[in-house]
Amino acid sequence: MLIVAIVSQGAWAQGQYVQELKVGENLVNIAANSFRPNSYGWFNEDEAFQYFLFEAPCDGALTVEDVTGTPDQQLAMYVIETNNVSSDDVPTSMYVPEVEKGTTYHIGLREFNGNALQNVKIRIGIECLNHNFNECGICQNEGCTKQIRVLTDGQNKDVICSYPSERYLFIPETSGKLKISARNEADEIINVKYSLYDEDGSLVYQNYVASAPMRKAARNKGCSVEAGKKYFLDFSQYNSGTYDILLEVEEELPPVELNDTQSNEVSFPVGYEQLSGFKYTVKEKGGLTVSIDTNAEIVYADIIPWDEWLQIQDEMNGDSPASAPRKAAGVSGNESLVLSKVVDPGEYAIFIVTTTNEETSAEISLNLTTEGATTLSIGDNWIEIAGDDNEDWNEESEDAYTLFPFVPAKDGVLIVESKGSEDTVGALFDADNNFIKSGDDEGEDYNFKFSVVVEGGKNYHIGIREYDGESLPLYLINVSLNELQQIDKTLELFSEEEGEIALGNALENYWGEDKWEDLFSVNGVTYKRNATTSKWGTVVLPYQLESNEKVAYYELTTVDLPNGILEFTKVDFVKPNTPTVYRIIEGNQYDASVSGEVLIEIPQEWGYIWGPTKANDWSMEGWYYDTTINTQNYRSEVMYISDDKFWHATGTLHMKPYRAYFYTFNWPADAAKAMSISFIDDDSVTTIESVMGENGEFTDIEAIYDLYGRKIETMKHGVNIIRTSNGKIRKFIKK
Repeated sequence: MLIVAIVSQGAWAQGQYVQELKVGENLVNIAANSFRPNSYGWFNEDEAFQYFLFEAPCDGALTVEDVTGTPDQQLAMYVIETNNVSSDDVPTSMYVPEVEKGTTYHIGLREFNGNALQNVKIRIGIECLNHNFNECGICQNEGCTKQIRVLTDGQNKDVICSYPSERYLFIPETSGKLKISARNEADEIINVKYSLYDEDGSLVYQNYVASAPMRKAARNKGCSVEAGKKYFLDFSQYNSGTYDILLEVEEELPPVELNDTQSNEVSFPVGYEQLSGFKYTVKEKGGLTVSIDTNAEIVYADIIPWDEWLQIQDEMNGDSPASAPRKAAGVSGNESLVLSKVVDPGEYAIFIVTTTNEETSAEISLNLTTEGATTLSIGDNWIEIAGDDNEDWNEESEDAYTLFPFVPAKDGVLIVESKGSEDTVGALFDADNNFIKSGDDEGEDYNFKFSVVVEGGKNYHIGIREYDGESLPLYLINVSLNELQQIDKTLELFSEEEGEIALGNALENYWGEDKWEDLFSVNGVTYKRNATTSKWGTVVLPYQLESNEKVAYYELTTVDLPNGILEFTKVDFVKPNTPTVYRIIEGNQYDASVSGEVLIEIPQEWGYIWGPTKANDWSMEGWYYDTTINTQNYRSEVMYISDDKFWHATGTLHMKPYRAYFYTFNWPADAAKAMSISFIDDDSVTTIESVMGENGEFTDIEAIYDLYGRKIETMKHGVNIIRTSNGKIRKFIKK
């Protein structure tokens, strides 16, 4: 009996008439058929394809490619068991992500328009799941056809960088730090991301190739690799293309260690924006101060734990710290940079980034104190500010700040200012932590700036805090010491013809231009108010006010809301720029004119002055120019003194220069409740029988005060203010 097997042109034919495809190149013929693609460009019928058998030699991913080389020939491909289809590209290819070893698959082929094709070359490839590449980049696993390019130490031409990227095999000849750079045909540096994997396929390191010439990079940058070990590299993202990749493995050198307190001469490598870290071991907790002198421009510097430095090296492979914040920007050559930080025992890196294209060096001096606080110096100081997370704090308390010792070399005007993007507050305290002066938003971007007269050789503490109590790991504080400008001239804040002269106008008249110092001394000040029958009033002036036999001053000390009473207490001295209440004791004219040397303190915002807030959010605000306040739109309740009465402002309030008003955010629930003022006179003082001065013996001394109005037992070096039993006030300078 003759048996004839009739096999259709399509369908998945069975038996010996169906050609089997093998791994590698296969030569096949495709018969014509009449099936046409549907409106979606695809074929629904099995008969549309001519099927070929393929048995997977291993578990892995299958690729089918048309490698005939006919540019206008387009095939359609289909695998019945997996429903994978070909792309629309020419030449045609198909990718099947998962096939199982020993399983037979039916691969369908057809010419897209149903035409017959002869001698079509089909390449079958399969990649196993876990490759075992030899040193030539060929996978040794049975059935796997995967082969990758091997990169070598030195220059590698025409490396493909794409996304997703091919992986390349790299077996270093020596152990050390791997450094990578990429260049295009024009020898331009290209920024390409690379990833380094170990033999198991685990990610070891990831970074960007160097973005600057690597003529001589700083020591120990890049990722550590071992000689003879297999690594895999891929290059992807940003700049896809074909580039020359330079692989260099440099010997790992021991770190340069700095000596205690001695001057250390260190070298910087050649290259633009180099970074270098020098090792220093701290044996006991204290304040570490590092001074760096170099002709190179420093764009960044810090004191960091050694482990963090090692991590930074990894993050900044190559010789450009692209992600480093320029916290030391503006520090030019020949200008010493000072870093300060409280440190615990351990290993630290003095981390410096310079901009240089030549071999250069720096001199690094270190000083470690055991006080637990770093002594600030003249110039820029990089410091660490501890946080307390406290938003409710007293600006005059040393507990609110991180304190840094400072000893001025001579008498002068100390100027302290912060430079950064955080909201900071600064203050100055004496050696006993008595408050002297503070600053808040006088600088730019919520930075503080304050000026104060200091004595040379005297111990002070500069206090710094972040406004909301957050810690600041590295912050720039600039400290300067200038001579006090002394003008042998009287500052006129009043004239018989005009009355009060606004402070801005007075300063322009005084300096002759729209620019002035914020702290200086003059030979007297003229200020008074025209004759009046009123005995009570408010005042704020840029110099110290003193109670005497003709006028007394009172500060707001207590607010008794239940009984509607504001309580004021008499003070001997009123600080500059502090709104206060005065009472005329003798005569009917307020006169705050002062003769002799007068210290003038001009606030940064000299238009208006905020007084210290006292109990229950009641405070005073003063103005240095003529102004009008619409209390209807004001942020709080406004009260003022006029004609010896206390008024609640309900409409428009006109303010002449150097006057103040009261305000509160905590008005009593009963808005109609009347508020009254109570004044307390406290004349009790500590009497000192006599003090010997250079011009003889002073007698009848009731009290001695320092320049800031604090009562002291005996006269100290510098300016002393003495009040005698007859109420007279005089200044005495003890040399």
